[in-house]
Amino acid sequence: MASTSTSNVYIQVIEDVVSKMREEFVANGGPGEGVLSTLQGLWEMKMMQAGAILGPIDRSAVVNMAPPGAPGNTVRDLNEPYEGHEEYETPTADLLFPPVSLAMAA
Repeated sequence: MASTSTSNVYIQVIEDVVSKMREEFVANGGPGEGVLSTLQGLWEMKMMQAGAILGPIDRSAVVNMAPPGAPGNTVRDLNEPYEGHEEYETPTADLLFPPVSLAMAA
């Protein structure tokens, strides 16, 4: 089950996506605000059913979640290469499938 802070993060992500898609749905001749609101409601309901969001949704907590002075929308690139210092050995085919002599197999 999710905590209240985790729920608020999920709700903030949903609201962020919906607000960014609003122009496509409303201003650019898309399906309209009603369809967008329906999609947002369905998304939130599915997240509640999955246990990721604790209901009911408190919109004021989501709006006030960012600390004062924090940037409004921080974007992080999830496709950055891993810069770890550890080296991982990858198993070779011989390690995964050791050679078997034909005499033992018969």
